[in-house]
Amino acid sequence: MFDSAFDEIISIEYLTFAESSEMTGRRTTEISVPFKGLAFCLSGGLPRDLIRAARTMVEVSQNGDRSLRTVAARLVARDLSGKATAVAAAIRKVDAEPATSRLLIWCRHIPDWIGDHGDFAAAMAEVDKTAFEGRNEADYAALRRLAREIASYAYYCHTLVGFFGSTAPQKAAHAYDQLAGGSAIDGRQSAGRLGADQRVPASPEPAGGGPAG
Repeated sequence: MFDSAFDEIISIEYLTFAESSEMTGRRTTEISVPFKGLAFCLSGGLPRDLIRAARTMVEVSQNGDRSLRTVAARLVARDLSGKATAVAAAIRKVDAEPATSRLLIWCRHIPDWIGDHGDFAAAMAEVDKTAFEGRNEADYAALRRLAREIASYAYYCHTLVGFFGSTAPQKAAHAYDQLAGGSAIDGRQSAGRLGADQRVPASPEPAGGGPAG
């Protein structure tokens, strides 16, 4: 039945920052380049996510401080909260106590910890020392994969908050393209390289223990 549903499937490449900036500019001229860069980095170059990020950015900037630092912290924390909630839904299906409960608690609180370097370092150490081993290897393997996924994205979000909250960098298109990355893991690696280039404090990566599997 589904074979005849589509005559042709068209593959669309990820947007570059220049392309995403043009797309955002067609909808509003009131977003400055650094804020466009923020929305682009959260979207990863996906058009639908770019528009969603831009709309949410406008929403979170309605009240209070509208500086790039503050808006970035609010927007990234909200985005991470949504990702953590989705991962938590998958974690609940895994019977691997007590690791399951510990990871659920970690997911609930990680959006509050990405803005402080010390808190974030402690959070990453906590998830890394969680014992993801037990009698049912299949369940623990699934939990390791989920832990790695959310820890890597949290690392990326922490780097975003540091990058857009820093006073040193004059944001540039190549920097946004580099930072946006692709997958969560690629994003984490490019975030580390860019953080060094832009003098953003290095984030503690997920180590080779628990979530790395």
